[in-house]
Amino acid sequence: MTLRIAAEWCEAPHVAGADTTVLPADESTLGDVVIAVEDEILTSAVDSVTGEERRGATLSAYGLAEWLAWNWWRLRWEPGHVECIDWKRAHDMACIGGGWLWPNVTIHTDGVRMLFDAKPSKQSSTEYLFYTINHTYSISASAFENEVDRFVGDVLGRLDERALRATDLHTMWSELTAERADPESRFYRKIEACLGFDPDEADNATVSRFLEGSVSLGESAVTEIAAAGQELPDARSLTEEAERTGFETRPEDGVRGGGGPQSGDRGNTPAWRVGVDAACHLRDREALGSGPLPDRCLADLYGASESALSRSDGNTGIAYALDGDGKSRTVFRSRWKTGRRFEMARLLGDRLLDRIDEPFRPATHASTWRQKMQRAFASELLCPIDSLVGAMKNDYSDDAKEEAADLFQVSPLMVALRLADKGLVGRDDIRDRAF
Repeated sequence: MTLRIAAEWCEAPHVAGADTTVLPADESTLGDVVIAVEDEILTSAVDSVTGEERRGATLSAYGLAEWLAWNWWRLRWEPGHVECIDWKRAHDMACIGGGWLWPNVTIHTDGVRMLFDAKPSKQSSTEYLFYTINHTYSISASAFENEVDRFVGDVLGRLDERALRATDLHTMWSELTAERADPESRFYRKIEACLGFDPDEADNATVSRFLEGSVSLGESAVTEIAAAGQELPDARSLTEEAERTGFETRPEDGVRGGGGPQSGDRGNTPAWRVGVDAACHLRDREALGSGPLPDRCLADLYGASESALSRSDGNTGIAYALDGDGKSRTVFRSRWKTGRRFEMARLLGDRLLDRIDEPFRPATHASTWRQKMQRAFASELLCPIDSLVGAMKNDYSDDAKEEAADLFQVSPLMVALRLADKGLVGRDDIRDRAF
């Protein structure tokens, strides 16, 4: 899907909804700003006085471009939660400020895809219009990057035409362009953003630990830890933990091949769809049927001993697989069998679908594409939705969920989430499915 951010310039000042004092950069870039995904207009609005429907609002394109530029790294890489005020400031257009009536559009990311969540604005007799769209739309991260580049370029061109060639936006965009072009700077800013910081706001020593860790553990892996907001253990600590509480695995003896999209194709496919399809494909290919998956079968697929699922020596950090010195070991976080089955299935999905050649493979609580793919794969592999619905026979009571959880050897929470994904029970927030 395509993103479009456009401004039809106003030749005469028109500052409805803005403060009475308008800066030259704002006045020079006043325009009817329209944001659209494909043919869906996210800035659709109604004039409060005339009742006329509008495609957008008269806003400062400079203000929007400056907000996109300053928050570019966080918009692009920082997963998070809407209840966090600092996160909203960097991801919610309504927080741009300056006195303008910005659309109520929040931008989410999982690192691969971008979600635009548009909500209606509150109707008020003091505002000249109100936004009407209540929908979510997703696009690839590359489509987001390309359109932001184009839009900011248009705004800079407009400023140059008006002899405003030394604005903060010029400086900000020049620095951002240079950072994006430099691999070391780009990775630093990426980690900084994943940790939830604006440029140069994170503790340099903290970010440096991630950069140093990426040498031995892999850039993708340490990014997953940063996105989860967790401390990054050093390679030695991970190895010692794996020797102490982990178990030996033989990936070469387990199932191979994935069938998921290569990294370059992921922007066009939601993580949950990749995970579910891969799990279905694996069950068909290995003739696993559609019923509960026994411990022995799951362990064989992973290349481990069945006894690994019955142990109770989980740690308090994260589940992970660690390769090195010609062997592989896996550490579980959970002490409970259902949790260990889920973690083994997640790490199996990671090996099958994430083909990055790195020694460290974490399973975290982060809302990144990779972690969502893991969770979707494990859920469908252990508890196929069609089999679950068939087993419950239209009884979705708490007792029935408990019985189904026992049957499939999963947690009652997984059963509830699977049913919510199918629309059979309620759930307050199922935004992950929109990616």
